[in-house]
Amino acid sequence: MTLTKPKNKIKRKLFNILMWAFRKSANLQLHTAPLNIGEVAYLDNMSNADTTLILIHGLGAEKDTWLQFTKHLTKHFRIIIPDLPGHGQSIQNLSINYSVEAQAQHIRELMQFLKIKRAQMIGNSMGGAIAIKLTCMQPDLVSSLILIDSYGAIKTPSDMYKLAEELGYNPMLEINTKDDYKKMLSLAMVKPPFIPGFMLDILTTDMKNRIVLNKKIFADSEVDGDQIPILSTIKVPSLVIWGRQDKVLHVDNAEIFHTELVHCIKIVIDDAGHIPMVEKPKASAKYVTEFINEINSIE
Repeated sequence: MTLTKPKNKIKRKLFNILMWAFRKSANLQLHTAPLNIGEVAYLDNMSNADTTLILIHGLGAEKDTWLQFTKHLTKHFRIIIPDLPGHGQSIQNLSINYSVEAQAQHIRELMQFLKIKRAQMIGNSMGGAIAIKLTCMQPDLVSSLILIDSYGAIKTPSDMYKLAEELGYNPMLEINTKDDYKKMLSLAMVKPPFIPGFMLDILTTDMKNRIVLNKKIFADSEVDGDQIPILSTIKVPSLVIWGRQDKVLHVDNAEIFHTELVHCIKIVIDDAGHIPMVEKPKASAKYVTEFINEINSIE
């Protein structure tokens, strides 16, 4: 009798191989950092470039969310992409405080561990609020602030918020089936990509297993999620990028950041939703590169 691995182990192995290939194509390698809270995983292209970019993902996402976007950046910049505590391959524990300020402190500690004195901070969704908080807490660490469909300033209720009220739960966080996962993608993106069956199985299982943790992180982040009171205190150059069809955080919110941040440029990308760096990676990277190059030329 020939012994075979259980299907789920084979799927997981295939999934891990594919993610390794995606990381390699973006010239990124996996590392870990022993922070006070526990071990945190991060991707790093180990570049000697003068400019460092730190990319912070949103709630329920993880470091690999940025891979297609960073393919267009790794030749020009040092790229650091952590898994926030509670996500991906970093420490996950229901006893941890996952507030926006706590996560900002973890990013600061990671920078100290990596001996990074100053970086361009890029955040998507909850990651945007964390980037804002860190910039306010320690502005000497941040050269510029780039917010992509950022959490932290709510003006107009989104389709997702309305749907959550109707359903009685958050469809972005409570994923039990593959159909739930597909619905989540349809809220996050205008045109969700095709996902092979084995990958969909793995992604659905991972999200199902973290429903309780996602609720905890969401509740903690809501405690200090409103960043409007501190926006006007931020003096570094800022770029706001937003998907025009964002169903998770309404595009109207972009104008709050544009108005309140002292030195801010706003760009709205058509045919993109909540994660334009995934849907429109080349265009998003182009805007970011031009913005950073302009800052560097002034400095």
